[in-house]
Amino acid sequence: MERNLPRPFDWPLRAKFSLGFLLTILIPLIIIGIIALTLRFQAQTNQAEDTVKIITDTKVSTFTQRLDDLTTASTHEVTQPFDVALYQAALDINGTNPSAIQQANQTLDRIWSSNLSLVRIRLMHPSLITVAQAGQANIEVNQKSLEIISRKITDTTIGSIYPGPFNEPLLDIIVPIQVDNQQIGYVVLTQNLDSEATDNLPNILRGFGEQPDLQNLPDADLFLLDENGQLLVTSERGVLVFQNYRRHPALSDSSARLDPQRYESPLLRADVIGTYQRVGDTSWVLVTEMRFSEVVNPLVSTYIPLVVGGAILLLLVPSAVWLLLTYQQIVPPLARLNRMMVEFALSERDPDFSTLKRSDEIGQVHNSFVDLTTVFQNSVADAEARQARLSKQVGLFTDTAGLLRTVSEANVLLEEFVRSVRQHYPNVDYAQVFLIDEATNTAIMRVGTGEQGRRLFVQGYRVALDNQTPIGHAAMLGRPVLVVDYEKAPAYTKHEIFRLTRTELAVPMFARDHLIGILDMHSVAPEAFSERDFTFFLALTTELAAGLFGLLVGEVSLNGDNGDVQSPQVAREGWQTYFTQHHDLAYSTGGQPAALKDWTFLQKQAIQRRKPVTAKVTENQIAFALPVVLRGEVIGAIECTVEATQFNQGMLQTAEELVERFAIAAENARLFEQSQQLIERERLLNEISQKLSIQTDFRQILQVAVKELGLALGTPETTISLNIDPLTSQ
Repeated sequence: MERNLPRPFDWPLRAKFSLGFLLTILIPLIIIGIIALTLRFQAQTNQAEDTVKIITDTKVSTFTQRLDDLTTASTHEVTQPFDVALYQAALDINGTNPSAIQQANQTLDRIWSSNLSLVRIRLMHPSLITVAQAGQANIEVNQKSLEIISRKITDTTIGSIYPGPFNEPLLDIIVPIQVDNQQIGYVVLTQNLDSEATDNLPNILRGFGEQPDLQNLPDADLFLLDENGQLLVTSERGVLVFQNYRRHPALSDSSARLDPQRYESPLLRADVIGTYQRVGDTSWVLVTEMRFSEVVNPLVSTYIPLVVGGAILLLLVPSAVWLLLTYQQIVPPLARLNRMMVEFALSERDPDFSTLKRSDEIGQVHNSFVDLTTVFQNSVADAEARQARLSKQVGLFTDTAGLLRTVSEANVLLEEFVRSVRQHYPNVDYAQVFLIDEATNTAIMRVGTGEQGRRLFVQGYRVALDNQTPIGHAAMLGRPVLVVDYEKAPAYTKHEIFRLTRTELAVPMFARDHLIGILDMHSVAPEAFSERDFTFFLALTTELAAGLFGLLVGEVSLNGDNGDVQSPQVAREGWQTYFTQHHDLAYSTGGQPAALKDWTFLQKQAIQRRKPVTAKVTENQIAFALPVVLRGEVIGAIECTVEATQFNQGMLQTAEELVERFAIAAENARLFEQSQQLIERERLLNEISQKLSIQTDFRQILQVAVKELGLALGTPETTISLNIDPLTSQ
């Protein structure tokens, strides 16, 4: 029950690999990337803060220096002793001299003409009355300048920057005129800060927006604010000057000095990194700002792709490839192993699984499963083989028992037995049974299967009871003898007819502890038999021998002379029956059959005398005839004609030996045909009995009996009549 419960993280390996990739590679890589980007962002921000700080300090220092230079140059430009005398005459209100005013105007006009950046020059009385002037008439005196004059300053003072008629930035430089340390008036120089002219008066805004190449940082935006929040000068186009920006942090800071930081700028209307600082002793504040978006833009456009690309190339791609290779090394073999298990469980045949050429754990598990399936398949094959062998053995035992119950003739029993052996054991290519002839200490072949058995039977094949053949050795040992493979261990000799035999098994047949025969089986396949077959065939042959022994009592003489297996009376009756069926047989040298009336005089003499007879046919030829004697019974005669010079007693003796062997071969052939007839008769009777036994209706039994008897006897008409008294029946 517990095995079927779902377990945490019971996911497919694909999902686990993906999660492992996220946890071990991607997420740490993202964290490292975030840390790297954060550090880079902090470095970029610090660099921007340092840059705006440096720019601000540099610009403030430049402004201060230029203001000092401007005040010095302005003082020097308008306070020459000769000019001061003219100013003094013109400023004498009580003794106003038109000539002095005119000269003062000329002096101012000369200064204005020599300094193209000036748009207007005024000579003003401390009472704020303009005494003399030069330049553009439409330039009004700035209120801030008037306030400075009213304070009765003693040193040249920079006034405020204010818009001109065309909104150009104008700057007033107020130079006090003193005579004998007494303030008599002021010269107000109005400079156009947009002028690109180069003269004796330095332009404090020249190069206002210039800054060094900041490489991966944007250009800073510079702004000059007065104490009231009015924007006086800017380096950023699109930002309106002389507008009020009182909400700027620079105006709320009493020190008007700020370390670089990030804030929301009303000037750029954006998030900026900026700083501000008061310019010298003026009321101006220099503001330096960088848009934060432009500061981090290189980070986004360059560094992030570089980091991401580098991470992908250096870490992500190799890691992904490695994980993919690892995945391919683990998941497909496991999936293949799973398919193999399913196929092995569902397949009706023996699947052929190949091993995996890997020595790691996956390969070991895979190959162990393949070995396990091989062992299991071998076990199943062995079990099936044992089952098949047992089935064949049971079938053969059943058939043998049936033969012992139904067959009453030894030849028929043995013929059907060896045929049953072939039928139940397809690997048995040939089977034969030998009967022991103790008189000659040989085993005589009684039956054999196929054409080989017929030929050997006709030849009167017998085997000596020695250790030269498996048959003789089995008879000597009294136990089965197995030749596993003749090609590997040719320990025994074998008949030429068995030249293709690879495996041979000879099993002794005992009846009442007496050896009566040998069952010999051949196979062209190597290792067709094994020692596991010994017990079965010993039991089988013992059962067969017990039944065979009873049948052989009236037929076989185990102690007969010269190995004869039949008495003369039995042989005579057999041949008489044979001649009745085949009539008289005679053959000439040319192989043509001849009738008995054509037999020669010498043949008849040899039959009558039961010994060889010779006669001179011509001067050069001699004829001789020999009786064919089998177990004391003459069954025929042979006649030969030879040249007189070739005939001798040795030829006659050779002919007698050949005739004797011919008689034995003829007897074996007759017995073989007789056994085949008996077998066929037994088979026919069994078939008819089987057909009759399956019928249950009496009329059908009669119909089958009439039909089968007619076919078996070859009679054109067969009738069966059943009655107690057919002669008196109506």
